[in-house]
Parts: sequence; structure tokens; C-alpha cells
Amino acid sequence: MDSKLKEILSNIFEVDISKINENFSRDRTDKWDSLNYIKLIITLEEEFNIVIDEEEMTTIKSYLDIKKVLQMKGIVFE
Repeated sequence: MDSKLKEILSNIFEVDISKINENFSRDRTDKWDSLNYIKLIITLEEEFNIVIDEEEMTTIKSYLDIKKVLQMKGIVFE
């Protein structure tokens, strides 16, 4: 699942997949704007067949935050 998440982030934020790591965050990503953030939420919900509620959305500011929310939804990372 880790590679799937990295691929999603790479596509949405138009960064090389090799640059997506534990330091990847909205503060370090020029293309992390409101439109791409909405694309991210929609894509995560569709790809992982989950619903991200408003409270969870407010916590997503980085790669690690996304992983944490997905893990709370039962998505397993190896």
C-alpha cells in the first residue's frame, strides 16, 4: 500500500515518486494547494474505498498524517 500511496501523491502533486518520504508535507510541496488537496482526499477515498470525515481532513498535512488516517481506516502498510 505504501507504493500505491506514493504513486497517488506523485501524480497529484506532480513530484517525482522518489521525493515522497516521511518528510513530504504541505509545507515542503509547492503544489499542495486547496484544489490539489481536494483531489487528494477524493482520490484516497476512491482508491482505498473509505470515507474521510471532516475532522480527519483537518489532520492531513503530510505523508505521515495520510498514513495515520488510512491505518485508522484499516489500511495496512508493510
